[in-house]
Amino acid sequence: MWKCKCCGEALEDTFDRCWSCGTGKDGSPPEAPVEFEEAQVESTAPRTEKRGKSNQLAALTTRYSDAYTVARVTNGFGGIIKVVGIVLAVAILVATFAAADKSPVIIGIGLFAAIVVGVLLFILGILISAIGQILKASLDSAVNTSPLLSNADRIKIMSL
Repeated sequence: MWKCKCCGEALEDTFDRCWSCGTGKDGSPPEAPVEFEEAQVESTAPRTEKRGKSNQLAALTTRYSDAYTVARVTNGFGGIIKVVGIVLAVAILVATFAAADKSPVIIGIGLFAAIVVGVLLFILGILISAIGQILKASLDSAVNTSPLLSNADRIKIMSL
């Protein structure tokens, strides 16, 4: 592991440049976007250099793939919580009317409980979904501004 001298990002030893700001391991300034596809690497480059660039792209792709998966799962979990909130509210209402014997106090308590449970869980689901969407937006921004990725690599990663 090494730490970027420019932005302080912690990086794996397989990276020659910071994936966040493009600064070199030795502190050299960011360069133009690096093309990682093997076909675009000069044929005079040593075999280990080709493998290193391919490993860097694979490491970045894995990192972003995992992060996009977390964002999608978080967003989906928020949706599930919203549905559970609605279902529980309806179940409380049905149980209240089934056991109420037309007592206004029991109906009032059941109605209040259904509203509180339904609204709270629905709001919680919205907040969790928003966290997933914010994570996706942050990842899109990180991918788009990474100096280590070509446009083809950006398109590939953002379609994960």
